Amino acid sequence: LDGFVTSWNDGARRLFGASAQEAVGQLMPALVRDAMPWGWPDMLVKLQSGEQLPSFECAGTDRNGRRIDASVTISPVKEGDGRIAGVSLVARDISARRAAERKAALLLGELDHRVKNILTIVSAVVSQTLKSTPEPEAFAAEISGRVQAIAKAHSLLTQSGHGEVSLRVILQTELAPYDRGDGNVTVTGQDVALTPKAGLALAMAIHELTSNAAKYGALSTTSGRLAVAWDVHPGAGAPALTLTWTETGGPAVSPPTRRGFGTMLIEQTLTHEIDAEVNREFLAGGLLCAIAVPLTHEIGHLQPDGSGGEAP
Repeated sequence: LDGFVTSWNDGARRLFGASAQEAVGQLMPALVRDAMPWGWPDMLVKLQSGEQLPSFECAGTDRNGRRIDASVTISPVKEGDGRIAGVSLVARDISARRAAERKAALLLGELDHRVKNILTIVSAVVSQTLKSTPEPEAFAAEISGRVQAIAKAHSLLTQSGHGEVSLRVILQTELAPYDRGDGNVTVTGQDVALTPKAGLALAMAIHELTSNAAKYGALSTTSGRLAVAWDVHPGAGAPALTLTWTETGGPAVSPPTRRGFGTMLIEQTLTHEIDAEVNREFLAGGLLCAIAVPLTHEIGHLQPDGSGGEAP
């Protein structure tokens, strides 16, 4: 009752980082000094009056500086005649649970942020598509494809489990319906891990390029070929990611007569969202589109174990 430790088991040694020899004879209030919700004298008064002390949770550091999260229960120890002879303090390590709760809170915050971003993007896509495609049937087809592209990009982010998405996987996912397996579609380059912001912007642009190629370009005929290649090379500041979209063998193409939402998304959105430079050339053999992006930490990074090569 005077606060000195008289017994110290192996669980206490592991939790507090002090051996029995070091703890026995020391003041318990000193060992758990800032963790207790009551002062030691007040606690003793409550215990001696028969009042039940509620369990509490606390956080601190052990002697080695390791963070401890614990659930603590304090109870009276009584003699046979009912007289209170001492106090029992039981501490349970809940560090893993607290770590999981902190991670869950972080993930919920990220989810809230992403959902708001998605709704903002979908709202803008609906508004702009309606302006450029007033006919109900055409609007329904256009908006469905664009919303599906957003959904695919976010599914890839979720599947990756660590907030990044592969540039190669974005391309392969979008182009898979048009790949006949005879080399009509090739994707070449060392893989790049993209942040959610950059991944979504590029996924939307790739969807527009793919849709246009399927309607009017190389993916609309059996003779057409599409080659997508990218490279990362040193720049004045950050490294530069340059992606080239090359269509050949399809119908003759010409610049669009009006700037629709697809054109605006490919050019302006990439410029505003990820500071990209976009250059499109409507050549006789097909569209050539070059996208240059500074590969900062806000955009992404090369996969360390990635390798160059060709993938269908």
